[in-house]
Amino acid sequence: MQSDGFLRSASHSGARDQAIPAALAALLLVLMTAVTQAQTTTRVSVSSAGALANNGSDGGSISADGRYVVFQSLASNLVAGDSNNVHDIFLRDRQTGTTTRISVSSLGTQANNASYGSEISRDGRIVAITSDASNLVTGDGNGTIDLFFRDMQTGMMTRVMGLGGSEPNGNFIPGVFSDDGRYLSFVSAASNLVANDLNGTQDVFVHDLETGSSERVSVATGGAEANAASRFPFVSGDGRYVVFDSLASNLVAPDSNAAFDIYLRDRQLGTTVRISTGLGGAPTNGDSLAAALSSDVRYVAFTSSASNLVAGDTNAQDDLFVYDRVANTTVRISVGPGGVQANSGSGISRFAPDPRYVYFSSFASNLVAVDGNGSIADMFLHDRQTGSNSLLTLGTGGVQGDRDSFGYSHCGSFNCYVFRTSSTNLDPADSNGVADVWVRDFVPLPLFANGFE
Repeated sequence: MQSDGFLRSASHSGARDQAIPAALAALLLVLMTAVTQAQTTTRVSVSSAGALANNGSDGGSISADGRYVVFQSLASNLVAGDSNNVHDIFLRDRQTGTTTRISVSSLGTQANNASYGSEISRDGRIVAITSDASNLVTGDGNGTIDLFFRDMQTGMMTRVMGLGGSEPNGNFIPGVFSDDGRYLSFVSAASNLVANDLNGTQDVFVHDLETGSSERVSVATGGAEANAASRFPFVSGDGRYVVFDSLASNLVAPDSNAAFDIYLRDRQLGTTVRISTGLGGAPTNGDSLAAALSSDVRYVAFTSSASNLVAGDTNAQDDLFVYDRVANTTVRISVGPGGVQANSGSGISRFAPDPRYVYFSSFASNLVAVDGNGSIADMFLHDRQTGSNSLLTLGTGGVQGDRDSFGYSHCGSFNCYVFRTSSTNLDPADSNGVADVWVRDFVPLPLFANGFE
């Protein structure tokens, strides 16, 4: 923000014009104070009493209203009676200041094996959990990593099952919920979730929590199953569209690059199209992965090592791109001031509710004018209208973290954001020496969109 310069200019105005600048200066000071107060960073991987976790925490998914955050942790002191010595899933209620372990059975029995990724629905009611535990539900004898749903209203824990109620015969990785919480995208190597799954590799699915059915979406138009692995699904807010990456060579024709490409599946029309295409329609010369959809489904963000998606890509790094489905154009957005190429790799991204903004991770040190921690990974917010970047993963007061930071979940109006970091300088009381999960609260976009630094 250029507040000091604005105030200096106002103080040198002529007598006839002083009334207006003085009023504007007063308003600006009020707004600056509000912004300072609004931009805070709070650790959420703590016990209900505020005790620091005695082991590392990771992940982080937040409800639309910013009240609930779920994360995984190996800590044994976040709740009483945690004696299983494995990763568990916890829910932090930021309104009441309480932390609850939710990777437990419907009766509250603690898991007898590790629980991993978690995703919370936008309304905060349902949490998707993957776990190796065999005692979260009755009759779990398949010995695989299963996908569970925890209903925070009823306390019930349910498991995603195969055809005819059979136990899944492969592992699961959760994706994201649709906005209404009805659909969850996920990855699984199980071959008995849908009929005629004969490819022997992991596929992308969408589970309907209302009907209890799962649909495989990593298929070609016409339904042919992929001939290689598919990953990283992201479902649209209404559940109609899913983007994912795949090494398959038969989802579209021709596909001859032997690389991971980005695909979009329209579940309503039953069509699959490729999103990651090089200049002039040429096959990409590198892997593309981890796609995300904008709220209006017009734009697709993804990471790629390909150098032929846009002209002038010579940095030999993983970069972040946005594809416009209407204009049929691809733009690289992991660039610094003046369009300078990133000097290190950039990773997974998400759109803010307004597709004008995209946030992403990067090890690059030249995406903003002043990046004080060098090649440490930070999260950045990119304004697609102005082309500018702002740092997101900051401590209260604007301090930049001294360790890598990652995070891909935000509040509904993008007024808060959750991330994981091993940084030791975001809080003077940080003495546990392990990774923690934090929430950054700030003024909603687009007001002060570039005021995060």
